[in-house]
Amino acid sequence: MVIVGAGLSLAWMALLPVAFVRVVRERTGFDTEIASLSANPFTGRVTLRGLVITNPPTFPAPDFLQLRAFEAEVEMWSLFGEKAVIDTLTLDVRQLTLVKRASGPTNSDVFRAQLAVRGSGPAVKKSAVLIRRLHVRFDTLVLADHTEAKARVRTYRLGLDQQFSNISNLGQLFVPSVLRGLGERDVASGLAAFLPSDL
Repeated sequence: MVIVGAGLSLAWMALLPVAFVRVVRERTGFDTEIASLSANPFTGRVTLRGLVITNPPTFPAPDFLQLRAFEAEVEMWSLFGEKAVIDTLTLDVRQLTLVKRASGPTNSDVFRAQLAVRGSGPAVKKSAVLIRRLHVRFDTLVLADHTEAKARVRTYRLGLDQQFSNISNLGQLFVPSVLRGLGERDVASGLAAFLPSDL
């Protein structure tokens, strides 16, 4: 019995990264790679390292997201309720590249929209999420504007290391200390054009 359990655990660990990459590719059209992924359905702990997501060929630049690490502790029973609760979440972002094409939505808008669609059906209703403790490290932000004949690409070394509490929407991340840091690096004015309208 112990051997069977160990075998099932090994199979779970081996198949989970493959399944994750396949689902993201199929749902979004964005190519995805990861170095490692582990998830314990009993404790709710998820650890992902070395995530790289690249844009589809319809975008003029390939880079989208490079994530060193994603670590979360989820209250598993909350997934069956109206609001998913994440006790702790750590995001360590090496680089995020936001790309605007001559026409159409940005790469982040496309990615988010595709994730919200199941198969050929309509977009599903957003689920409520509460993150009790969030730790974000964010090294580099690239804004690539390809709406004109000559692309304008700006790179910002953010060096952000910020902790948050009780987060339920993205707008809560723009606390005074974050806004001050963005202002000092002259990021805010350029970033506004790349942010989703429903932020």
